[in-house]
Amino acid sequence: MAVIIASLFSAKAKKRVRGYKNADNLKHFQEKKLKRVWFHCASLGEFEQGRPLIEKYQNDSGWEVIVSFFSPSGYEIVKKKALVDQQFYLLPDTKSNAKKTLDLVQPDLVIFIKYEFWANHVFEISKRNIPLYCVSGLFRENQVYFKYPFFAKVLKSFNFFFLQNDKSQELLSTIQIQNCLVTGDTRFDRVSEGAKKAVSVNQVEVFLNGEKALIIGSSWPDDEQQLYSLLLSDKFKQKTIIAPHEIGEKHILELLKNLGERALRFSDFDSSFKGQQFLIIDNIGMLSNLYQYGNLAYVGGAFHGSLHNILEPAAFGLPVIFGPKFSKFPEGDRFIKEGIGISVNNAEELQNAYQKMSQSLDELNQKVLAFVSKNIGATELIYKRISEEVKDQQ
Repeated sequence: MAVIIASLFSAKAKKRVRGYKNADNLKHFQEKKLKRVWFHCASLGEFEQGRPLIEKYQNDSGWEVIVSFFSPSGYEIVKKKALVDQQFYLLPDTKSNAKKTLDLVQPDLVIFIKYEFWANHVFEISKRNIPLYCVSGLFRENQVYFKYPFFAKVLKSFNFFFLQNDKSQELLSTIQIQNCLVTGDTRFDRVSEGAKKAVSVNQVEVFLNGEKALIIGSSWPDDEQQLYSLLLSDKFKQKTIIAPHEIGEKHILELLKNLGERALRFSDFDSSFKGQQFLIIDNIGMLSNLYQYGNLAYVGGAFHGSLHNILEPAAFGLPVIFGPKFSKFPEGDRFIKEGIGISVNNAEELQNAYQKMSQSLDELNQKVLAFVSKNIGATELIYKRISEEVKDQQ
């Protein structure tokens, strides 16, 4: 009901309600022909988190891969690109909907990504003795699971947890859950493979002419306000590629205005390049291929608590600067502790961080690559462990 009311005001909620109706009539689900693994991902972010494991099952001819979403951000992209066998919006978490979903999906294995757990669905899965796992689990002490027995019971219904960090394991132990293992972040596998498959961008190579760039990825206006002091400084000479989170015309024009004649938008490059210093990316989907051209990155979102992907630039050896609000993103702390990331509170700290990192980039680049290399392999470990346990249960 809450989602239906919200749909009166929210475009995303409207899409979700339409998705519920589509899921409710069950017509788009095909007859089961293979074993089915069902992944639940709250949104596109969780899908990307679990994607290395999802692809392992997608490439296994013995499995059919089903993915459910809460957010349209994941559902629409996965459907458009046909990344899995079938996808659907998870129905509101009631007992009847949980039974309906399980009757429809008929999974032989269920995997929840990260930390969105729907109680009635979890209990119904457990009741039917279907193997249930959490992958890339990440917990914080202020979550309801560690405050109320009912929600602790939800977690105790899982067969096993594959966790991102030691803190999550410590928290689970406070509610007497020992069936867990710290395997790390599966996104390291994802970004590492992505770096190997990066494609060249001719315009960027012409723009840089062999130089290395500062890459500003997924910047928001509050990031850009802090960046201008650095970028517009007389001392700042490095060529810079800016890939903002929002690429609407109004925002692109604002960036061009603030950066002046030294800036050029990507879509005008072929006709208007005259040695400008700043290249503004005004399209979607290019960022992951741009980091190969950098030696240092600034990643946006952390001035309002939504740090974007800092693992992508790291896969290319780039140390990262980011804003101050990243408590929900433990990788930020890890980067800082490893000496390959700096969090800044304002424009002055940002300039200082840039200057500090610029003095030892070769050393930092090697340090970042070593850090990424040390953290790959979680996907294979998880896949083997689940495969062995599921086989034993059959």
